[in-house]
Amino acid sequence: MTPLFPNDNEIITLMQGKTGDCYLLAALDCIFHLGDEGRNKVKPGLNETP
Repeated sequence: MTPLFPNDNEIITLMQGKTGDCYLLAALDCIFHLGDEGRNKVKPGLNETP
């Protein structure tokens, strides 16, 4: 399974499913790639489940 959070500086490809959530994925990707500050804002709100 692909991890929810990539390693630092790892290039990933976002894939949208059937739900029309591209705006959400794009916004989270931008915030996440701001660096440590962005990652620290995004990670607490999301949980990776097996």
